[in-house]
Amino acid sequence: MFPSRPGAGEEVPASEIVALQRGEALFRALHDAAVEGIVTIDGVGIVQSVNPAVERLFGYQAEEMVGKNVSMLMPSPYREEHDGYLAHYCETGEARIIGIGREVTARRKDGSTFPIELSVAEVEHGEGRLFTGIIRDVSVRRQAEEALRREKMLVEQIVATARAAILVLDPQGRIVRFNPFLEEVTGYTLEEVKGEDWFTTLLPARVRKPTRTVFAKALTGEAIEGNVNPILARDGREIEIEWHAVTLRDDDGAVSGILSIGHDVTDRKRLQEQLLQAQKMEAVGRLAGGVAHDFNTLLGTVLGYGERLRDQLAGQEPLHRQAEQILRAAGRGAELTKQLLAFSRSSPPAEQVLDLRSALSEIQEMLQRLIGEDVELTFEVDRGLWHVRADPSRIEQVVVNLAVNAADAMPRGGKMTIALKNRELGDTASGEERKRYVMLAVSDTGTGMDEATRRRIFEPFFTTKPVGEGTGLGLSTVYGIVAQSGGRVSVESELGRGSRFEVLLAAADGPGPETPLPHPEEKARGGVETVLLAEDDELFRGLIREILEDAGYAVVSAPDPKAALEAATEHPVTIDLLLSDMVMPGGTGSELAQRLKNRLPALRVVLMSGYTDDDLARREVDDDVADAFIAKPFAAAALLRAVRDVLDERPAAPRDDSSSRA
Repeated sequence: MFPSRPGAGEEVPASEIVALQRGEALFRALHDAAVEGIVTIDGVGIVQSVNPAVERLFGYQAEEMVGKNVSMLMPSPYREEHDGYLAHYCETGEARIIGIGREVTARRKDGSTFPIELSVAEVEHGEGRLFTGIIRDVSVRRQAEEALRREKMLVEQIVATARAAILVLDPQGRIVRFNPFLEEVTGYTLEEVKGEDWFTTLLPARVRKPTRTVFAKALTGEAIEGNVNPILARDGREIEIEWHAVTLRDDDGAVSGILSIGHDVTDRKRLQEQLLQAQKMEAVGRLAGGVAHDFNTLLGTVLGYGERLRDQLAGQEPLHRQAEQILRAAGRGAELTKQLLAFSRSSPPAEQVLDLRSALSEIQEMLQRLIGEDVELTFEVDRGLWHVRADPSRIEQVVVNLAVNAADAMPRGGKMTIALKNRELGDTASGEERKRYVMLAVSDTGTGMDEATRRRIFEPFFTTKPVGEGTGLGLSTVYGIVAQSGGRVSVESELGRGSRFEVLLAAADGPGPETPLPHPEEKARGGVETVLLAEDDELFRGLIREILEDAGYAVVSAPDPKAALEAATEHPVTIDLLLSDMVMPGGTGSELAQRLKNRLPALRVVLMSGYTDDDLARREVDDDVADAFIAKPFAAAALLRAVRDVLDERPAAPRDDSSSRA
């Protein structure tokens, strides 16, 4: 409703009439063109006028609203309360809406409701009061605000539940945000570290400078991808985190901070280190396997001739003692080769169900001699210890190497504890199957190791001992043996606080081993049969020939398979046994054996090699290509026993004793 024109009989200047008409026209134009709705009501709430925007907002035509109470545009309970509010204002002047922009709920013709922002102005004139309301539909704004609220809530939930580190730093590197995951892994709460310098509070000193350099790059807008650095937990642990960082900017484009998302890669990095370790050891294993044959053949020659020299010098000192020293040196060389081959594919494990308690008991006295009297050795063994499947000699090697390593870390003496414990590992809550293990742990009170040494401790040939005092193969051997057994080995150490090595071996199913009864060693016997000897190393071939001939055998020798076949052709009846190296120029011992067996079905075969490849050696025996296998280096007695045992197993066959023997 608009202000009325002057009453009848009143004289109004023409200029004022024109001005009034112009003002009314201007008001009408603004009224009708306004985007916001405009509603005018009287003092009792009756609608006097509405503009087209109100029609669009509420779905009513103007004539449906004019003359009706404005409460028709309100839902309950506002509809019932409206007249009371208006009357209260008119009586007291206490405004609840007048002149105040506020959000209220409006009701459309179809009954649907929507939010509006309402501002009310009051106009007094001669006929009473008029109230004009400016109505703005804020549905879109409300939806945007609600979407923003939901988005913010979602972000908060992601930040709160993410299994990743979420960190916000200001441009000075102070901590602004620190999510629950970081609280969990570090042991600090956001309240404790908020506002603190990130670099000095939670980074090890050695990485602060390079990490600040990366941070400075991020402040220039450079995205940081895959930067890995450790952070310090409250308890001193280091957690390796891989960070991805982006620059944060305010509305004006100025840098406001850095957002970093990080993933805990401690386990991954450890696995990478273990893979690298395994690759290094595989390379050494291949090297060891490659030289093992020739080296073991040389050792076999030294040991063989050393034995013969020692026996001939019995009672002649100091020559006899010197021969013994030669044998001891050669024996140490053979042990070194075994250590090299322990983690090479060329070293065959002889696994069986093993009681580690018994195995430990058998070497207890030897361990005490090895570690010395100034080291106090104690044992902790669980009752009902589970059995494992392992090679007894290799497990003995693991224990000995760990014990010697621990003793070396205690040059002034100390305490060593060897523990055997049952362990069940696996998180059933996450669906992981629990598995049974037997833990072998060796702890010492020695010097301990720093982090750099600990990271390299299982590398082949790595040693902290002076040149000439260590090969660096002891712990590498342990690692290789355990890995081949399907187990795990780990170490915990700190400078000045000793070390603890833990080996986990899978528990075996089924009954434990039966301890064999000891039996006296029988003296090796000779014979009168003819042996065809195929060996490419001239010195070793001569040694074997001497050993066999001294034992009464006739020997036909050849440097390669071709010569051996020719020799067998010259002596077709008298060849009783083939003693052949497995690897020779021009062919293998197994190929030679197969070709000879086609001619001589009753031929017995013993293969020997400096290689000790499990698959190859056993396959030749299992496939009846060979009757026995003997690994170089070997003692004369071991060779004679193997030859005799194989010949004694042969079924009787006719022979021509008149044949000449070479």
